[in-house]
Formats: sequence, structure tokens, C-alpha cells
Amino acid sequence: MPIVRCRSCGLVQEHPRDNPATLARVYDGLADGVYDSEDGNRRVDADQHLALVQAHHTAPAPLLDVGCATGLFAARAQAVGYQASRVDASRWAIERARAGVRRRI
Repeated sequence: MPIVRCRSCGLVQEHPRDNPATLARVYDGLADGVYDSEDGNRRVDADQHLALVQAHHTAPAPLLDVGCATGLFAARAQAVGYQASRVDASRWAIERARAGVRRRI
């Protein structure tokens, strides 16, 4: 799909965008067996992203991680005092987050 940029605000997105039924089908079948094997790298990334958040808003503060995958970033944020909530469209990722696979800190 072509990628377009809004001339007014600079937002970049696919055009045309997928319809909700297509997105639901794609995310429902999404699973990444390699993801879990990259735990150390993902922790480093989560901590770098957390440092960016902390530079602007210190804990305690609410934090919403949209597209959280297996929840590692939100778990790291909770560990330092943020009131973190997480959402994702992938059933596989949500099940892993609920099972605590990514909550190891």
C-alpha cells in the first residue's frame, strides 16, 4: 500500500487504510515465536523508551501503551511507579501479557 504524508500536520499513514475486518483478521492470526527469544534486546529497548517518558513525565503518572505487544514496556514502567495500562490487537500478544511472560523485570 502507498504511504502518504499529510501536508498540514505531517502524519504518515497507509492510504487507503485497511478496513476493521481486515485488521481484525490480520491481528487475530498474528504470532511471533522469535519475539520471546529476543528478551534481552526488548528489555534494553523498553528501558530506552522508558527513559524518554521519564524525561517528560515522572512517576507516578498514568501511562497507556497502545500496541503493547506482550506488555514488557508497561511492566517496566509499572516497576518504577507509573500507573500503566496496555492494549494490543493481537490475541497471541495479549495472552502472553496476561500470562506474565514479558513481565519479568
